[in-house]
Amino acid sequence: MDTAVVGNDTLRLGAVPLMHKVAYEAAKKVENPNPAERAAGRTSVYDTWLHIEPWMDKNGQSKGVPSPYIIRQIKDLMMLLERAFLDPAGLPLRPLKKHLLFAENAHDVYAGSSFPGLIDLLFQIDLDPDPQGRWERVRHHFSVILHAIQSAGATLREVKRFMMETL
Repeated sequence: MDTAVVGNDTLRLGAVPLMHKVAYEAAKKVENPNPAERAAGRTSVYDTWLHIEPWMDKNGQSKGVPSPYIIRQIKDLMMLLERAFLDPAGLPLRPLKKHLLFAENAHDVYAGSSFPGLIDLLFQIDLDPDPQGRWERVRHHFSVILHAIQSAGATLREVKRFMMETL
């Protein structure tokens, strides 16, 4: 657990999710040192927390704040969305770059580019000794990008389903 005193009267406590309930139960047992708070009926540190930031009810149940496990599940779904745009084979002319949507521009180190594989393939395509072969690579990479977008869409459908069921 980590604690911090803000100003002269506010105690902030941070803990891993498994320790939240322990921290709340401990705060219920600590008598409120502020006489004005005690006069207002807030006899414990926990009562003052509820008054200042009412994120929980008197039974310790969350009010409108998702549990840490739900937040973790949402973050996992976001990570799956991001992974949908990674290609293990890499970009056509830069196999060490795996992200299909974003990478630095291969021809201008100060700029980034969206769809870098397509940008690389289309750059000076008319000067290529085999333009037909290059256009074939453009078509192939375009199909890879479309597949990634469809996969990301499927991931978003899962997110929507999860959000409807959970929150």
